[in-house]
Amino acid sequence: CPLIGTLNDIIIQIFMFDNLTSFSMTTKPIYYIRRNDLGDRGRFSVFPSRLCQVLHCTPDSLVIYNKLWDMLIHRCPDLESLSIQSAPAQPVYCRRLLDGCWPSLRNLTLGPVQFDVFGMSSLQNLNAFLEAHPSLERITLRNVPIDLSTLPKDALPNLKHLNGSIDHFRALSARGLPPQNIQFGLNNPQTHFPHSPLSESLYSLTLGEIIPLRELTPLSVSSMLSGLHALTSLTAVFSLESGYDSNGVFRT
Repeated sequence: CPLIGTLNDIIIQIFMFDNLTSFSMTTKPIYYIRRNDLGDRGRFSVFPSRLCQVLHCTPDSLVIYNKLWDMLIHRCPDLESLSIQSAPAQPVYCRRLLDGCWPSLRNLTLGPVQFDVFGMSSLQNLNAFLEAHPSLERITLRNVPIDLSTLPKDALPNLKHLNGSIDHFRALSARGLPPQNIQFGLNNPQTHFPHSPLSESLYSLTLGEIIPLRELTPLSVSSMLSGLHALTSLTAVFSLESGYDSNGVFRT
């Protein structure tokens, strides 16, 4: 390929689009090997030349992160669908996602991600982003351990499709209820949300993380689902333990 010598320039030019309505990125190991995820990580952007000597990378690779988010935030105001994904063991650092404001955003897929250099402690900042995007209709969260119960009851009024863990679903359903309702576990069949904020809006629910079956798990899960009057599609994955009466799942 005659352009192989300027590959870094080609990669940077990829993020020069304007007015995109959909963007999807799934990172691979090379993304981290080239240190493309460093971006605005504090002191790392202050001394790029010295950092490149230590990390054995080119200066261009340090600006790819910011080129990406500059494109999405400043030149794609009508973005409707955004997907940022990676391998479970390598969360994508995307602090600048929280700076984005897309009034037409309807589809959001994340996972796993982090907004802090030192780990997952700042994931709760995602709640403010979700609240600021009432247009969201479909949310997918994979390996994103966030407590969604702190969202206001009137947040995400147009949410029709949720793909996440049972904890995500339970927290969204319990908004506006006393704290004791949120703390009920899968072994408590009284976990019931008769007036869930999702009752009339949620059409599709996918519980992607495996749910281990215990004695009262089927009753608890079915109790949580009973208030979803608009639900037309349900996908859940259970793990059967040795000696458990699996027929109880179907009877429930």
